[in-house]
Amino acid sequence: MDLLTLLASAIHDAKNQLHQILADAATLAKMNEPAVQAIAVRLEHRSRALDRRLVTLLGIYRLGREGMVNITEHHVADLLNSIAVDWVGAVVECDEALVGYFDAALIRAVVSDALDNAQRFGRGQLLLTACIENKALLISIEDDGDGFNVDKPDHEGSAASSNDEASAQTGLGLYFAAEVAKAHQNHGVAGHIERTTSSQLGGAALRIYLP
Repeated sequence: MDLLTLLASAIHDAKNQLHQILADAATLAKMNEPAVQAIAVRLEHRSRALDRRLVTLLGIYRLGREGMVNITEHHVADLLNSIAVDWVGAVVECDEALVGYFDAALIRAVVSDALDNAQRFGRGQLLLTACIENKALLISIEDDGDGFNVDKPDHEGSAASSNDEASAQTGLGLYFAAEVAKAHQNHGVAGHIERTTSSQLGGAALRIYLP
């Protein structure tokens, strides 16, 4: 077994352990003790965030090992709505009839990771939008935080300079998003991402272009 395969196996094992922690947290949440319930909520939140990071790592492994994506037709609004239900304050703005061609598993992982980051750095409002722009599918994840810190390109949000937990952010999510977008190609044109400012919420906006 080579190193990459061993790493993927270890990530899968870690995910299984996290799922057990989530089950234990659910049990604690049912206890009639406010302090215990509060701990259970924190356990669930942190476990789900870590689980999404592991999904990101598996996605990077998949791209590196296989070097290809499974592009099929999808209704974009259905995908975004199914993701948004896991985040309080997340709103989806997308034409129900909008269809896109992409790897749903990889795009789900990218959007989920971006939402997790936006929630940590934002103040509560999250916006998911999708449309066709310049013949490409554009998926945007926006928040109402302080925006991206252009002086720290390896960090994913401006709060990275002032928040102890955020200071450990390595830019893994942005790297993953860029690689996933780039892996989507159509007639020689590759996808890409842009970091900008949300026109509606005033915080950060991650724009994912898929040709």
